[in-house]
Amino acid sequence: MDGGVILRNIAAAAIAAFISLSLQTSAYAAATIDTSEVAKGLVKVQYSGELNKAVKVLVEANGDKNVYSVRDNEPNYVPLQMGTGLYKISMLQNVTGNKYKPLFSQEVKVDKIDQNAMFSSPSLLISFNSAMKSIVAYHSMTSGEKKSEAVNMIYKDLVLSYSYDFDKVKNLPTDYVPVIDEMYIQKKGICYDYSALLAGVLRSQGIPTKLIMGYAPNVKEYHAWNEILVDGKWIVVDTTYDSQLAKANMAFTFAKNGEARKVVKIY
Repeated sequence: MDGGVILRNIAAAAIAAFISLSLQTSAYAAATIDTSEVAKGLVKVQYSGELNKAVKVLVEANGDKNVYSVRDNEPNYVPLQMGTGLYKISMLQNVTGNKYKPLFSQEVKVDKIDQNAMFSSPSLLISFNSAMKSIVAYHSMTSGEKKSEAVNMIYKDLVLSYSYDFDKVKNLPTDYVPVIDEMYIQKKGICYDYSALLAGVLRSQGIPTKLIMGYAPNVKEYHAWNEILVDGKWIVVDTTYDSQLAKANMAFTFAKNGEARKVVKIY
């Protein structure tokens, strides 16, 4: 249903690329890490050099790690979603194959995190700004509505107006990251696209939203969905699954049972 093998391989391949690296701190003028917003659960990174070779950000904490691709020279946020404790943020550049060299590395102690701020921010994985077509359109759609009603309107539009792209999932690169305006314009995508679009649009309206990866009932492979903060409670929402039900003229419900799902990654 959701091309989960490829989605899982994207994450696995990205992390595997760094296993043999020696990540010693190395100052590099083109790479900067700004830790001034750590209390919000965010670190700002920027790479101002040439991007003819892949540049990655590696975030390590509490025995876990996440890898992000840098795709432009703009400042971007990475979330500190692995709990409190000591984090190591590293920027690396591809040398050849799966080998990367360290550009810059910094450790930061995280004592507390404002999850609402963290999950309302753009990031390297969920990139958005006020000029994007999707952001403008959904702001216009929900103008004047309460946040709970805005969530419902956007959710229903994704479920009813978008389709799963079975061809796209066959040819995804291992470092694939959704571009939410592409999903909005094409009106089709994979579970990763559905979840990134919903997260980006809701975050742009100040509604904390998580992008979750893991395993869900009735979905055989690795999957992506969302959790949305509605009236003080985190609600599990799966627009990809509900979109499939809608196309089959079957009933679908907004809230899902989170306990029936296995969460592997939260972004």
